[in-house]
Amino acid sequence: MKKILLLAFAFCFFSSVSHAQTATDKSLDELFSLTDMDKLVDSAYGQMDSMFAQMAGQMDLNEAQKPIMEKFFKKYTALVREELSWQQLKAPMNEAYRTVFTEPEVRELIEFYQSPLGKKLLEKMPELMQASMVLVQESMKDMMPKLQALQQELQQELEAAK
Repeated sequence: MKKILLLAFAFCFFSSVSHAQTATDKSLDELFSLTDMDKLVDSAYGQMDSMFAQMAGQMDLNEAQKPIMEKFFKKYTALVREELSWQQLKAPMNEAYRTVFTEPEVRELIEFYQSPLGKKLLEKMPELMQASMVLVQESMKDMMPKLQALQQELQQELEAAK
């Protein structure tokens, strides 16, 4: 009987300790506010727009096809902006942060982003993201012929399997 009571006590104690460590909405809101998460999401959309414009420029489109592609990109980006807006992402993002960070860790992140280095990181993040996107675009440009060859190979294999 003592073992059962001790086990029950230990379970209650450890579950309450782990529950106390769960990041709160308040601390996550503070962290997301400090890191301008909503603006970060918006800047990702801007980068997506410029990436689409660059892709369209690289495609061999005739004059009749260009407005069709432009219309597609506008619909596509509008859908993404609506479905993946910060308002749509905030609750799932809270849950993701809760699974990764404890309340004390979120508090430490807040402290970091309030520090001079944290502020500098936030200030330089758009520049870093832009540089990263350029690297990815360059890599994709070099990789596109290989991806197209794989796609053709797949289509041929699928056709042969019919």
